[in-house]
Amino acid sequence: ESYDDANADLIFSIPALDLATITATMSARDCCCATCILENPCADCGTGGNLTHRIELSAPFVVDNVFFSSMLDPDDIFEAEGFLGEEGEIPVLPVSPAYATYTIRLADANWCATPFGITWSVSTEDGGYFWDPTFNNLYATGTVLGECSGYATKSELVLTGNVNANLFTVQLFGATEVQLTFTATAADNAGNVFPFRFPAIFDTLPPTLTHFAAFRDQINNESWIEFGFSQKPETAALALTVTASGTFLYDLEEATPISGMDNTYRLETGVTLPYDTVITLGATSTDLAGNVGFATKETTVSLTSSR
Repeated sequence: ESYDDANADLIFSIPALDLATITATMSARDCCCATCILENPCADCGTGGNLTHRIELSAPFVVDNVFFSSMLDPDDIFEAEGFLGEEGEIPVLPVSPAYATYTIRLADANWCATPFGITWSVSTEDGGYFWDPTFNNLYATGTVLGECSGYATKSELVLTGNVNANLFTVQLFGATEVQLTFTATAADNAGNVFPFRFPAIFDTLPPTLTHFAAFRDQINNESWIEFGFSQKPETAALALTVTASGTFLYDLEEATPISGMDNTYRLETGVTLPYDTVITLGATSTDLAGNVGFATKETTVSLTSSR
């Protein structure tokens, strides 16, 4: 753009650029005749070269106003293997000794691309700090690669490490189930900061029995039990002990979820339960993270009509 006012400010609107050199060139001219707007104006004007009718000035400057990774698709930055859960849901960290890996690829043209040039943190949903010893730079490996993209060569760092719900953490915090946010923050030499976050469920709390009831149909002479868990089980091996009759074994797959009651099931026993008698249910259950819980509960068989 040109300006009539010699003191006018020249304002540049510059999009996101990762370490680009821009050269601004200004051409200033005066006129000595009516036709000076033609190409190469006033080339023959003046006496002895004392008059200057045109001048060009160039001023180069460097622009680095973005950390390059922030311009990439998140799917190109983060990869995870071995995490548990359905696609589209928050992934669950496996319990030791299960193994999961994360891979983070960061790139920029103007930064110190080393594993220790990145800060890590793990926080809970309420913003509290959470320390997990398995998520640490010491457990990651870094590889610096040259990758040409855009205006400058990018220095790329690939970090791969393992992360799981380490049982050592349970010794420090006790069994818990909490959503965590893992944050990796990288900054370039121009002060551009790029935080990359991903959520995961940290679950070291095993599912255990919280409810047990038994029923015998007084008309059809059929029997069933109802039982519930503290959290959703993936598998459960059930042992129903009836005094004087023995122990009967079942699997969670044989049970039917009870509508409107979380993690609660009904199971047809296939045997007649003695009315007004105490029976015992033992359950060894596992959850999605791999936690294993065992619990037993007693109840008295109730006489009822069909349900």
